[in-house]
Amino acid sequence: MSFLSRALNFISSQPETRNQNVPPASINYTPEDITALPTGTRIFRHPTLKPDQPLLSSLIPGKYTLSECFEHAAEKYKTKDCIGTRPLVRMHKEMTDGKEMMYPELGAVQWQTYAEIQGKIHALSNALVEWTGLAFGDKFGIYASTSYEWIVMAHACFRRGIVVATCYANLGTEALVHVINECEIVGMCVTPDLVPGLESVREQIPSLKYLVVIGEETKSEFFETRTFEQLIAQGRQLDIPVEQVPTKDDPVVIMYTSGSTGIPKGVVIKHINLISAAAGVASLINADPENDTYIAYLPLAHILELAIENGLLFMGVRMAYGNPRTLIDRGVRYCEGDIAEIRPTILVGVPRVFETIRKGAMEKIADAGAVKKYLFQAAYKYQSSYVKRNQTPSALWNALVFNKFQKMLGGRMRIIVSGGASLNDETHEFLKTAFNNCGVIQGYGLTETTGGGCVQDIATYTPGNVGFPVPSAEMRLVDAPELGYLHTDFPNPRGEVWIRGHNVADGYYKQEDKTKEAFHNGWFSTGDIGELLPNGSVKIIDRKKNLIKTSSGEYVALEALEMIYGNSEFVSPNGVCVYADDHHDRPVALVSPNIPFVRRWAKENRIPAEDDLTSLFRSKEFHDAVLKDLQFHARKANKKTFEVVVDVHICEELWMPENGLLTSAMKLNRNSIYKHYRKNLDDMYA
Repeated sequence: MSFLSRALNFISSQPETRNQNVPPASINYTPEDITALPTGTRIFRHPTLKPDQPLLSSLIPGKYTLSECFEHAAEKYKTKDCIGTRPLVRMHKEMTDGKEMMYPELGAVQWQTYAEIQGKIHALSNALVEWTGLAFGDKFGIYASTSYEWIVMAHACFRRGIVVATCYANLGTEALVHVINECEIVGMCVTPDLVPGLESVREQIPSLKYLVVIGEETKSEFFETRTFEQLIAQGRQLDIPVEQVPTKDDPVVIMYTSGSTGIPKGVVIKHINLISAAAGVASLINADPENDTYIAYLPLAHILELAIENGLLFMGVRMAYGNPRTLIDRGVRYCEGDIAEIRPTILVGVPRVFETIRKGAMEKIADAGAVKKYLFQAAYKYQSSYVKRNQTPSALWNALVFNKFQKMLGGRMRIIVSGGASLNDETHEFLKTAFNNCGVIQGYGLTETTGGGCVQDIATYTPGNVGFPVPSAEMRLVDAPELGYLHTDFPNPRGEVWIRGHNVADGYYKQEDKTKEAFHNGWFSTGDIGELLPNGSVKIIDRKKNLIKTSSGEYVALEALEMIYGNSEFVSPNGVCVYADDHHDRPVALVSPNIPFVRRWAKENRIPAEDDLTSLFRSKEFHDAVLKDLQFHARKANKKTFEVVVDVHICEELWMPENGLLTSAMKLNRNSIYKHYRKNLDDMYA
């Protein structure tokens, strides 16, 4: 017997330690009478809450506004690191794949204390009202990518009851004009590159007069401009008292959705909504203010990032700002990427980020030698078996194999949180196995619930569901008989997810009809179909609007199928869009290919591949290989014949927010994709 075989046998025979922090296997129903509500399940909540216990409303007793919570944290953690940033040293020009590219060289993280950030918030708050005349209840827009200036600017507004209207930095012109006009925005915080776009539509946005520019000074012929730093310097010379202190029921943010179905809706979020949502999530990840570090890079115009950043900020957890393009070493030159430099313990991302990590890692393993490949496969098999049983994994395998993965994330990673969409089971298992059994949890929420809905238990490995209701909310499933989902379904109740709690918003800004459709006496009807599992956790099956009835009378769940087909190595992260309609009995798929894997596949199959891969994408051999692999994954997941795609079209262009094929939140812009590839869809059914 070889040494490696003996090692495998030794490891597999070691005693296993079972995790003792497993939540109770029962549904925590409340005794509330539901006879006046639509037919469905009884109301249920987080297993740690007693049926008559008030829902969580704040992490800090008696503090229910963002300004109160930050001031409390600033006094408590005055000299502690609060926010870190990396200065730009210089830019480097390089030729990459025949294209001229610019790569930044970044310096070490520079930290600012809570007291320093507090001083900047106060100064900005003073200068803003003195310069623009903004008052309590007025709207101020933030139209910029995530940065420390974004969150500081927002808190300067929160302090005086000025409502922040959020705009994704890559929001389309039509949607941007809509947001500015609907909110009658007078001032905006922007980056220099976005000023020309505002100038080009100046005649359509008459209310906008002032621009706070992040970075270098930018003059405008049409707007008054001052830089972020100029306002701080000005505000330090002023002492303007806060005339009206906001309360928990005052609006704090109007958060606009990314607009996947047209003009975005603005969700009116109150202080209590954001405070309770932040408390609900932060309370479940056991943040440690002495040792934890958070890396912030997701869009702050998305509710997930805004809620988490504020929750950690109030708990004393320091956070450093990165950029999606510089997270890893290959995005920078002569320095480490943001993750390696910041060495975070908490990482939050959307499934696209984590699927990119998994597929990238698997590509490297595939290109490694036979011995390393065998070693990884053996290690992964044993380690994942421990993980699946919620048992302590092998320290030896960590030392031999998986510590290298941990170093990819800075070496200190403790908690990985995925939100914004469902994380597929393969990626969840990979993260939990490869990163030394750190906590990997999924969350579920919507802008209308301020990101609060469900979160998995951090102590257990439970893929395939989104966990329990957060402590600030409670839920029920409402029958959807037209789709065949009932609370009486066997073995588990199913229906549309309804959410109620401190984190649920009141409605949409200036859109009363849409508010009445979705909000019902404190309940928000999500449009998502859920299944209530025996232990009280929830599994999201699909969205009502994405359940398509085919010509055979069967319902096809588009998002659920995309999760399965997305496991194909041929598919780039978030790179498959399934289509079905009532004129045909089988679905088809549009696929954006995973380029690194495609190149390796072509090499292994001795197929010539040009640099742009156009000829390969159009070849019958490649088309058939992709279709066969998609069908393999469908059958592996025990999908029925009417759920297996009958054809596939290989898309030659990248799907990005810039071309409208992804939303600003990096989700499929389904209607735009269907419109863009209408001829290809018709051809597949011809």
